[in-house]
Amino acid sequence: MENDIFPRTENDTPATPATILDRRLTWLFLLWPAALMAIAWLSNGPDSIQHWLYELGMFLSPVLAAVLVGIALHHRPVLHHFLKVVVVLSLVVLAATNFRCAKTASEGNLLQALTKDYNIYSTRTPIEGLVGLYSKSVVTPPSFLRPFNDQAHWLLLFLLIVFQHYSMLTSPFFLLLLLILPSFLAIPLFWLWVLLSVLYVVPPQRAWGCMKAGIVRVSANLRRNRRS
Repeated sequence: MENDIFPRTENDTPATPATILDRRLTWLFLLWPAALMAIAWLSNGPDSIQHWLYELGMFLSPVLAAVLVGIALHHRPVLHHFLKVVVVLSLVVLAATNFRCAKTASEGNLLQALTKDYNIYSTRTPIEGLVGLYSKSVVTPPSFLRPFNDQAHWLLLFLLIVFQHYSMLTSPFFLLLLLILPSFLAIPLFWLWVLLSVLYVVPPQRAWGCMKAGIVRVSANLRRNRRS
């Protein structure tokens, strides 16, 4: 019998269309940045077709992530596993990048800093400029890795490359929120994002169902008290 401690395995139950869709979305989400890194490695220069495919792929990464998440939300709760993968990736890989952006936004300098850095890439096409701005200026190493910066450590270089490609999937949406919201909400928004991500990943799905049912009951009671 299935429970939270001993869930059914793939050998116990046959693959359903929802399971197959969940796997495909997960692999596409995880392999897209890896494919872009491979294309960048095969590029022969800024005029090669590989370079333009790489820039276009990086630019379309947030669009791909939004489409995949939209499909998953439409099929919830059967694609709950894929949504957890998205949240975990955003929480673990992108936390340092988002905190730096939130800190800059809380000081009221985010738009000015981005505009200044974008001028560095003004001689390129708009797509190259935006991708270069995000990869070189927004994505920076976490503070605990700064001691390796002077040594040009291979680990720091590898992590930066991973940050640059995987952060393009979801972090631009967080950056857009920072540009829209008032500066005093930047840091609270970051910690709210972290808290909600942890709450979504750690508790079992059954706990979320109970929590949702409790919120619905409280809301119904509040409406009933207002009417009376």
